[in-house]
Amino acid sequence: MFKELFKRWFGNTETKSNNKQRIKIQKFESVEEARGYIYSIKSNKTHKQIAKYLNRKGYRTVRGCEFSAQTVKYYMKDDIKLRKIRAINSNYYWNKKKNSKGVTA
Repeated sequence: MFKELFKRWFGNTETKSNNKQRIKIQKFESVEEARGYIYSIKSNKTHKQIAKYLNRKGYRTVRGCEFSAQTVKYYMKDDIKLRKIRAINSNYYWNKKKNSKGVTA
């Protein structure tokens, strides 16, 4: 009686064993490898849906983080755009580092 009342108040607290396989985390080794895999599964899905699919299957970015819509967009860009983005970011951080050492205009 007490168990039934407890279940009614707090829900079922008994643990059930999962028969599902554990997801093996797979990290991409390069951007090109990730890009190739993303293009193979694209088929009219949004960036958010692709990220959800990759995370569910256990795939991680080159850095080992979970995918988000922004990272999927980043991985889907071509090499020329990626080089431009990386150059802009490195120039930004170089200028920020140079200006933070006390050099003022």
